[in-house]
Amino acid sequence: MAMSFRATTQIKERIISSLSTKRTYSKLSYLIKLNQFLMGLFFLGVLFFAAKYLLLQLKINIPPALLGIAVLFCGMLLMKGIPKVIFNAANPLLAHMSLFFIPAIIAIVNFIDLIAAFPLALFFSIVVSTLISLAITGWISQRLMNKLNVTHANGDKPSSKGN
Repeated sequence: MAMSFRATTQIKERIISSLSTKRTYSKLSYLIKLNQFLMGLFFLGVLFFAAKYLLLQLKINIPPALLGIAVLFCGMLLMKGIPKVIFNAANPLLAHMSLFFIPAIIAIVNFIDLIAAFPLALFFSIVVSTLISLAITGWISQRLMNKLNVTHANGDKPSSKGN
């Protein structure tokens, strides 16, 4: 059954009115947000390359991103918060975090002979490390929930078997 012209017109009007009630940004506020994003991205890049330079000078073989994240974490602890510039740069990146795994997944092709040589060792190391991570995370979360006196949605207190 075909919709009448009036029904389709009403649907279009509802869609347009719902879109118009959404928050719109002026050009100036858009430019301010873009500027904050670019400044935060620049700061994160400077932090990465400073960590890379420092690691090259000290001849330490760890990823520069790891040192950069540690320095950023310490800085945020000292400032007792996340600077708005960093937040505005990191938030869109974190929203699309799964895209950052694509190069690593594709790079597995370079090590296909190693994977074929030791499939059981790789499988068990992945399974064991995952189970250990899950156990430690569950134990820590139970301890924190008991310490903070958190209750379940039905009002019951969590069991204190983990203590």
